[in-house]
Amino acid sequence: MSREESQASSPSIPDEYSNIDHHTGEDDLYILHSAIAIGASYDSIERYPPPRCHPQTRKVVFEIILSWINNTLQGPRILWLHGDCGSGKSAVVQTVSEYRAQSGQLGATFFFSHGQGDLSDGQLFFAAIAYKLAGTIPEMRVPLSRAVQGDTSIFAQSLEVQVHKLIVEPYSAVPHRPLPTLIVIDGLDACVGVEVQLHILKLIAQLITVHQLPLCFFVTSRGHPHLQAMFDTPVLLRLSNRIPLDVFSSERDIRTFLVSEFLGIRHYHAHTMAGIPDPWPSEDVIDLLVAKSAGHFLYPGTVIKYVDDTAGRPTERLVEAVVSAASDSALSPTDQLYHHILSAGDPRPETGHTAGSQLKGRLKFDFYVPKPRLNRVTFY
Repeated sequence: MSREESQASSPSIPDEYSNIDHHTGEDDLYILHSAIAIGASYDSIERYPPPRCHPQTRKVVFEIILSWINNTLQGPRILWLHGDCGSGKSAVVQTVSEYRAQSGQLGATFFFSHGQGDLSDGQLFFAAIAYKLAGTIPEMRVPLSRAVQGDTSIFAQSLEVQVHKLIVEPYSAVPHRPLPTLIVIDGLDACVGVEVQLHILKLIAQLITVHQLPLCFFVTSRGHPHLQAMFDTPVLLRLSNRIPLDVFSSERDIRTFLVSEFLGIRHYHAHTMAGIPDPWPSEDVIDLLVAKSAGHFLYPGTVIKYVDDTAGRPTERLVEAVVSAASDSALSPTDQLYHHILSAGDPRPETGHTAGSQLKGRLKFDFYVPKPRLNRVTFY
């Protein structure tokens, strides 16, 4: 979604930012609000419903992350979680963001997204971070407002200038805080331009080493060679810890997720599943889906969304998914399922279009987007 579309559809500026005084600059952040990527925050309506980790999965990963957050005063200030597409990085980040927001330590979040206009534009990154920091750290509001009023062209200037004027200088008015403020960055590799990705990491390191701001950064991405090389440089090697998420992939977590989601589907679709005997699905079906997942949540997550689609019957859709999974094919299980969905002939009553026709043109690593039920909470 473009910035213009976001602004047209987004709610008005939150109350905590809306006290506008054009003479003193107090809380005058409307200019900054107009220049940020609206949908990049963890609590943006554009991401609803966001993916979350099931309470009984990723326990070791969360122990590591929370231990790092609680020890950032003495230890490394950057944590890099990396993994393949579909490994569940965004679900981990969303869950951590919500948890630390409750404790008051979360300062800002930015969820990059491939090919999504502002959400893949690194030039908007630091402005969005500054805006969210001003919402959680009141002492930043007045100096940040004055900085933007004093030079409205700042958003077209270099990232170095933006960092200095929007973060470093306003943060000088912030009193000592007991723990470093957490900034969360999801999907850095979705930011357009390898050079921009590396530049952002360089400036983050400078915020810690040169400017010595009490900030800590939780960064996720795929493990591309250029990012691996950047984190291997002496400065970032000293400043960061790493979590290779694929190492923590667990068939037990996948099984827990599937069993829980199928229970929810059976409950919600009770009117169409009357008379279906327990257990549903059978252990053999669960075993097959777990085996096909290869430790990643992309495939089982897609199966669940397809089966849970309110335009179809869960029992019939699960049979289709199982037949697709059990067939011999050179395609991956996820691609096999997409192939079936794309060729599906079940017309949707409200549009007359098939499920497949609504998916054409979507990237293969996107989750299937069904007609959702309103109370759905997506766990991974």
